[in-house]
Amino acid sequence: MIAIDIVPVALPETVDAPDARDFVDYVAVTNAAMREQTGSAALRQRPEDVLASMRETDHAMWSAFLARIDGDAVGAAQLVAPFGEGSHASMGVFVTRRISGGRIETMLIKEVERAARDLMRSRIRAVSLHRADPGGPTIASEDDAGSVPRDPQSRSLSDAGYALGQVMRYSSCDPQDRRIDEHLTRARSRTTHDYEIVWWVGSAPEDMVDDYADVLGHATADEWDIARVRAREARFRERDGVLGVAGARHLRTGRLVAVSELFIGQDRSATTATKNTLVVPEHRGHRLGLLTKCTALTAWRDVAPASTEIVTANPEDDAHLLAINEAVGFEPIYSSGEWHKIIAV
Repeated sequence: MIAIDIVPVALPETVDAPDARDFVDYVAVTNAAMREQTGSAALRQRPEDVLASMRETDHAMWSAFLARIDGDAVGAAQLVAPFGEGSHASMGVFVTRRISGGRIETMLIKEVERAARDLMRSRIRAVSLHRADPGGPTIASEDDAGSVPRDPQSRSLSDAGYALGQVMRYSSCDPQDRRIDEHLTRARSRTTHDYEIVWWVGSAPEDMVDDYADVLGHATADEWDIARVRAREARFRERDGVLGVAGARHLRTGRLVAVSELFIGQDRSATTATKNTLVVPEHRGHRLGLLTKCTALTAWRDVAPASTEIVTANPEDDAHLLAINEAVGFEPIYSSGEWHKIIAV
């Protein structure tokens, strides 16, 4: 039987440091596996950006592992344990197709679970990545709200006792698609005059940053404040990234009540990622999500004109949002499955 070595990955000072080999290999094999799993380069990450994220320990603890065969990196895994979320943690497992078959995935899952036990985290969430509609056998989610292919990733998670929950669809569009402009015009004509649309690149204006934090708080279980928003913006700047935000401001109260974010890294010709499109509950039903999203997409043409692909994600069972995205010009490129398991600690 082929010997497989699983080793923890230490964080080097820089990606060029003498002891950075494991870390650089960890990023390389993760990128390779994600490209094979999704058929897209949209998730590719630079080692410098990954290192910066993993060094950011104000909100979570990171652990990383690497699988080697005869010295060659063939698999990777990570554990992210957010502070303030009690017993919860998230896991990712990545194995290249040339060696994928289930054995390495299973070994990495067990290694991550051991690390989770050490941190007293019993509720584990895992994510699997898959190409859009590859055909063949599938595994259905618990509530029948989608399914994922039964490949080595999903089979290993299922065999390890993980249950499939939400299935997400990732779609991409060309920001030059004129359907975006058509929907922006319609959204403007159908939205009441109680709101004004704002747009900024980089840091949120001082008079909106508090509201911005409040809106972002609707996307996560933990709290956001001005300091956390400014720290997030600073991290983007440190990576030479650009964040663009379209927002809707309620005229009567002056409060920011909806946002749609786009982000691109140092390479301005790379894929643009959507971050959050959020509307606070009391202001839903006014097409503010569509309005801010289309505003951001059109404004982005001047921010990153060389970026020809924008990627967004939506639950597979959210027919309303999927229909909006399809109408604007988004087409499916890959999917993800969200798995969960409670382990003994």
